[in-house]
Amino acid sequence: MSVPHSGNLQNQAESPVPKNTRKSTRRSFLTKSLATTVIVGGGLYCAGSQTGLNERMQGGEFNSASGGLTSFFKDILLFLGTVTGWFSYMERKREKLYGHYIRIVFYHSTPAESVPNLRKHFAFFAKQYEPAKWDDLVGMISGERPWTKKKPGILISFDDGFSSNFEYARPLLKEFGLTGIFLVPPGLIDKHHTNQEILLAKTPEKNQVVMTWEQIKVLMSENHQIAAHTYSHHHFRIEDSPAVLHHEITECKKVLETRLAHSVTTFSFAFGSDDVYQATAYQEIRAAGYQYVLTTLSGVNQFGTNPFLLRRTGLVTDMSIARLRLNLLPFARYDPLGDNRAEYIAKRAKLK
Repeated sequence: MSVPHSGNLQNQAESPVPKNTRKSTRRSFLTKSLATTVIVGGGLYCAGSQTGLNERMQGGEFNSASGGLTSFFKDILLFLGTVTGWFSYMERKREKLYGHYIRIVFYHSTPAESVPNLRKHFAFFAKQYEPAKWDDLVGMISGERPWTKKKPGILISFDDGFSSNFEYARPLLKEFGLTGIFLVPPGLIDKHHTNQEILLAKTPEKNQVVMTWEQIKVLMSENHQIAAHTYSHHHFRIEDSPAVLHHEITECKKVLETRLAHSVTTFSFAFGSDDVYQATAYQEIRAAGYQYVLTTLSGVNQFGTNPFLLRRTGLVTDMSIARLRLNLLPFARYDPLGDNRAEYIAKRAKLK
C-alpha cells in the first residue's frame, strides 16, 4: 500500500477551507444548536407554562422564577438568539411566517419606577411594529380593511384601570405614537382606594389606585380604546348565577356607557385561567351587545380571527428587551397550548 508523501500531507493540511464551506458549516452548527435548545427548552417551557400563566394572571405579574429548568432553558434561548442574530432573522421573517397581522400586548400596573424600562419597550414597539388603531384591528379581522403595511401592527392594552396607566404609560404612548386599550372595571372607580386594593389584589399604590372618570374621558378624547373589564373585577365561575352574570357583564356596559356618554363594544374577562371563559358568560356578553372580547390567549390577530377570542400577549414592565423579543417571536407563546387552547375554549364556550 502506498503512503502519501509527507509533503503532500502538509500541503493538504494547510490548504484553506473554501469561504462558502466555512459559512455553511458555521450556519449548520448554529442552526442545529439552536434547534436542539428550542426542542428541549421548549418542551420544558411548555410543560411548566400553564401553572406559571395562571399565577401571573392572578397576581398581574410575570413570575420569572417559576418553572426552574424552564427558566434555565429560556435563558439559553435568550443567549443564543442574541449572539447568533437569530432574533433579528426571525423578526425579519415574521410576515412570511404569520402573514399580515396585528399583535396586542398587555400590562397591568405601570408605576413611576417602571418608566425607564417601559420607555425601552415602547421604543422597541415603535421600531419593530407599525402603530395601529382599534379600527385597524376591527377592519383587518373582518376583511373589510386588510392590514397591508410592511410591518405588523401593534396595540398596547392595560388591565384593571390603574391610575398609574394614566399617569405614566399615557405620556409614553403619546411620545411613541402608540394607541392604548384600557380595560376598566367601573365598580371600582368610586370606591375608597383601600377597597380598590383589596378587590384588585395588587400591590397598594399611593393615593388613587384606579383611574377617575375624568381621566378615562381624557383617554377617549385622545383616541384610545376603553373596554369593559367586568363590573367589579369578577372571576367568573361555572356556579355564577344569571343575576351575577347580568351585573358583571350587562350592567357593567350600561354604567360605562352612561358615565362616558359613548358606546362600549369590547369586553375582557378578569383573570386569565381557562375557567373564566364560560358558555353562560358568553351568552350574556352577546345578549348585552358586545362585539369583541379580549382574552389572555397569546398570539397574533389576523383576518378571520374570532372577534370573541382576540389574542393578547402578556408582558411586565421590568422585562428586558431580550426577554420581550423572545416572548414575541412566532414559536414563543405564554400559552403552551397555543391554538389548541383557543379551540378548546371556543368549543366549551359554544362560540362555533
